[in-house]
Amino acid sequence: MADQDRTGNMIQEIKEIGQRNLALWPLVTNWCSHIQVSADQGGYVAQIYNLPGTFTIKCPHSTKGYSQMQLDSIAGDFILESCIGCQFHKEVDANNFGRIVLAERDKRNEEIKAENEQKNQRLQQVKDQVNKLLKGGATTTGISEVSILNLLEKLDSPDKTALAGKLKEASEMEPGFFTPLSLEVLSFYFEDEEIGSDSIQVVTNVLKIKSERPDQIKINLEKALVNSKHIDDLAGLLDLYIDQENLPQFESSLQFILSGLSYFRIFSPKNEQEPSYQNTIALCNRIIHLDRPFFTQIVKERLSHEEKFVRYNILGLLDNLIEVNEEYIRSLFPEILKCLTIEDDGYYDSPDHMVQKIVVDLLKRSPEKTYPVVKQADATLSTAARIKLWEIPGKTVRNDLLTKELSDFMPVWVKDYISVATAKVTPPELKKEMLDDLEQMSGSVPIYFVTYFDELIGHLTILLEEYKQFQFWKEELKTKPQDKLTTFNPLIGKDYFAVSNEEMTRSSDIKHVKETIVHIFRLNEAENLPKLQPIVKSLDSNSQADLKKELLTILGNGIKDPYIFSRFVQDLYSYIIDPHSEEIRVHAMKILDKMIEKYPNVVPQTFYDLIEAFAADPNQLIRKYAIELIKTVAKHIPSQLKDQYISFVIKSFDDQFVIVHKAAVDASEAIFPFATGAQQFLIKHALFNWTLTYYQKNNPDHDFCERTTKRLLRLCVGQTNWITAITKVFVVKFCKDKEQYFSKKFLGVLEEIKETIPDFEGDWLELLLDRLTATHPYFGDMGERDELISTIYQARYDTVHSKIEKLESFLKSRTNQDYTDIASILTLCLHFELYEKASSFAEELLKEISDVVSNQSLREYLLLIRSLALFSLSVLAGNPDITHLKHAQNAATKD
Repeated sequence: MADQDRTGNMIQEIKEIGQRNLALWPLVTNWCSHIQVSADQGGYVAQIYNLPGTFTIKCPHSTKGYSQMQLDSIAGDFILESCIGCQFHKEVDANNFGRIVLAERDKRNEEIKAENEQKNQRLQQVKDQVNKLLKGGATTTGISEVSILNLLEKLDSPDKTALAGKLKEASEMEPGFFTPLSLEVLSFYFEDEEIGSDSIQVVTNVLKIKSERPDQIKINLEKALVNSKHIDDLAGLLDLYIDQENLPQFESSLQFILSGLSYFRIFSPKNEQEPSYQNTIALCNRIIHLDRPFFTQIVKERLSHEEKFVRYNILGLLDNLIEVNEEYIRSLFPEILKCLTIEDDGYYDSPDHMVQKIVVDLLKRSPEKTYPVVKQADATLSTAARIKLWEIPGKTVRNDLLTKELSDFMPVWVKDYISVATAKVTPPELKKEMLDDLEQMSGSVPIYFVTYFDELIGHLTILLEEYKQFQFWKEELKTKPQDKLTTFNPLIGKDYFAVSNEEMTRSSDIKHVKETIVHIFRLNEAENLPKLQPIVKSLDSNSQADLKKELLTILGNGIKDPYIFSRFVQDLYSYIIDPHSEEIRVHAMKILDKMIEKYPNVVPQTFYDLIEAFAADPNQLIRKYAIELIKTVAKHIPSQLKDQYISFVIKSFDDQFVIVHKAAVDASEAIFPFATGAQQFLIKHALFNWTLTYYQKNNPDHDFCERTTKRLLRLCVGQTNWITAITKVFVVKFCKDKEQYFSKKFLGVLEEIKETIPDFEGDWLELLLDRLTATHPYFGDMGERDELISTIYQARYDTVHSKIEKLESFLKSRTNQDYTDIASILTLCLHFELYEKASSFAEELLKEISDVVSNQSLREYLLLIRSLALFSLSVLAGNPDITHLKHAQNAATKD
């Protein structure tokens, strides 16, 4: 079955929303001449169809403002919350959205009023009945009824939660004391958030012992299903009303209950328990027995529903129904698996996850009943759905769901998994996901995959051959004219992104299989090493170089035991001096370098003799890895670091090949402690010159310059002259670089430097304020701005005073834009005793910022700052002016 493509429906939905918004826009602005409605360009769909995107609605006479894609929603809320009773309201045209909103509000209020009148009538009847019972000399039963009625009379009091609890206890102990009138009164509280649940349970407890099913309670039950949160309690009550004959009459009620389930909870805490719907489960199970086709039709409609929330919640219910009616869920199992064919939007949790949970729960109960259905579905489902289906074994392993039943079944599962994952006919998208999961599973439970060690090596060979062929086709497209291409080149007609994506997929497939083999290899290194060694030796270093490299990598990554490594290292030396392939030599050197880091004490003397030969090799890659080996020796076996090794690294600073002199720069810090004074001087000069060279290129190598500059600073700790030169030539310049992430990092470096060399504090503060001014007043820079402003507090008073113009420049850039930034800088001025500037800044801004309601908070804050600054100045002058302090207190206490 092909995937049900939701993309077209989503585009249509966005278009419809945009068209509704366009039609509504003038009606909203007709409501009042002051209301301001704006919209951004929106996403691609909105731009293609020339429709508005996200709307923002505000008014200068209101402190509120809303932004959302659906204009009707935010406009209605804004009008009700901001416009009622506004003295500035000025209607533009009678045909406006505000009148519609107010008419709907009045209609709702009338409905609520009518309902309250009916409830009050029933409460008055309760009072009358109490008085009648008391006047007539109530019996013991009558006194109990009076007690119940007295509790009901007070349900609107602040103690209603406690009273409802007492009523619930009474209904459990003596349900016969509740009269039809008391039950009807309670039914008016079904929707109450606090006592609705208790009210429903009381009525349910009483009706269980009675044969009558009052109509008014049914009416209030059905009404509550539309609005109430107490869905499961209502399901328990509904169960008392339905029977085989009247079941179709309650279809809408059942639909409301199913729609009210909340297995899908986007923002629920991770440690929150899954909701329990015991009454709903019992109700549904009873309906299944009353009329199976009726319930099945409803379930199937929900399983195929376009809206993911609907599918997720019905699947959650079906998963819980397994406990009480496994046979019914198995009858629906093929339909449940078809849910995987419905495309998901990828946001939040997915119905696919619930389908996977049902599969696992059924497998735990009976693999022999469940797995054949899964296999049959796998043969018919789309690739996207099969991906979800074959995710289940990996999720089962990752989430520690391997019960005894599943552990016993796992060998069967793994056998089929390997068969599908390595089959030539398996779609590339499915193979990619399965091999990824295969790597993870083999890392967690490698014991299940030992049997497939040889098979996986064979599959790795196939993947490498296919990758080699792919590279041939790719190179052919680059180098040959169109009429000379191979007839069957499958890349013809594919664009750059499709070819690149295929290349990445093939590379990741190789990586996943290789890592899987490593996991199996590690399970028994002593047994598996002899299996691989002869295979690697037998491979031709030229025609089979790719496979040979990958198998060497498997050995290098797989060996964890030093003793096993000592058995392998002699073979590794033979590959390092392979006379047939420099590619194999380089790869073997990389593996050796990593192995030495792990097992430095196992390295024989012959290794050190080889380093000098590598250093003189004409191949630049060999020289590069010779430097890498020297770096590793310096870090892990410094006793073996010879002076000629250090000399070779220093000489390599002048190597014409980039990879060689960059390798020397990277190794410099490791050999530096063991170098002579003269050699250290040469190392520092080389790093300085290479940093300068790579930064002055047309496209500066920022990563290299960052690493080298920080390395220089570490090597020159305590050397003020060197640190000063590095800071002036590089650090300050890097802080001004247009590459923002790079410049931000070096602003942090300069902050550390000014702690030891205070002369740089002025440069640091100026650069920090420049960066602060360059940040955007809205959007994603807020966190960085807060961080930068808080950092200024570390500066000395005199430094901040010297940069007051920069602070003023930043403030002016934020006028009428960002309240938080203005408040932060003015607070900063008070902290650094810049009272005159704080006062004048506040005064100027008060003149520039218009006196409308939306600016009220900012203006109050400016008045507060001005008053505090003026009071501080009067204190410094020796004549404290309490008037300013009172003004500040008044400003601070206003909303």
